[in-house]
Amino acid sequence: MRSAKFYFLTLDFGTESVRGALFDCSGKMFYTTMREYRTYFPKPGWAEQKPSEWWESFLHVVRNIVDSSGISSESIVSMAVDTTSCTVLALDKDF
Repeated sequence: MRSAKFYFLTLDFGTESVRGALFDCSGKMFYTTMREYRTYFPKPGWAEQKPSEWWESFLHVVRNIVDSSGISSESIVSMAVDTTSCTVLALDKDF
């Protein structure tokens, strides 16, 4: 494991993928990875994505960073997440 004390995890949800990166306190990037998700076009003029694919992509990116970076998860002290726009996601008790 690397010896620096604190790391910051960043996640950027774009229109086609989620990208993740791990930085130290000086801003040096130690590891980055991404995972794509699909956009579905059920009707002309419609574009949809599946929240379950966002979630699976998020989990994949975070697990990949923790498992492959050489940085212990206990050293990650903060996480920042951004997205392309404000998205309303209706959930029920089963999601």
